[in-house]
Amino acid sequence: MAPPPAFLSNPFFNAVFILGIVQLSKRFDLEVPTNLMYARIVYASAQVVLIALTYGLIFVVKKKNDTTQLRYVEPPKMGQGGEPELVNITHAEYDVRELKKAITSTLTGMAMIGFLHFQFKFTQPLIIQSILPLKTFLLSNEARIHIWGEKAEGDLKRPFKVQGPFDFLGGESSQPRTDKQAIKKAEKAAKDN
Repeated sequence: MAPPPAFLSNPFFNAVFILGIVQLSKRFDLEVPTNLMYARIVYASAQVVLIALTYGLIFVVKKKNDTTQLRYVEPPKMGQGGEPELVNITHAEYDVRELKKAITSTLTGMAMIGFLHFQFKFTQPLIIQSILPLKTFLLSNEARIHIWGEKAEGDLKRPFKVQGPFDFLGGESSQPRTDKQAIKKAEKAAKDN
């Protein structure tokens, strides 16, 4: 299967895409109870589809069962301190673990959107979050490898670079490391404990 078009991950396209969704959401009068109910149904359905797609991708990963060994050093969580941890895992186990993190993230997002919607009556996020997570799923590293058939090299080489809104704070120290020096240091620290 051909990889997804490159423009889908372009930051300019993403900004225009989000602005387009915002403008589209303004066309629906969400003050009307019927429209609001439809927006809620679409949002809930999109989240169920997203979770189902993620579980489907977990099934595909387990079926492929890539037993290639992966060794890397997981940095300590930001703000928690501690020592970096040496991880020995197969590619299949790594991908399943990352996909389960995505499911947890989806459920957390649903809780946040639900809180904002029911507590503060925000309605626009219902429409935006009905579309954006599906786009994010289709462009995820796991989907690019297992659905789109891209090779696991470059940006898709495991372990994947951690991407987050505060990447500029942690820099390289917040990324998993695969270099021999970091692995030896983590092995030595594990033996000392």
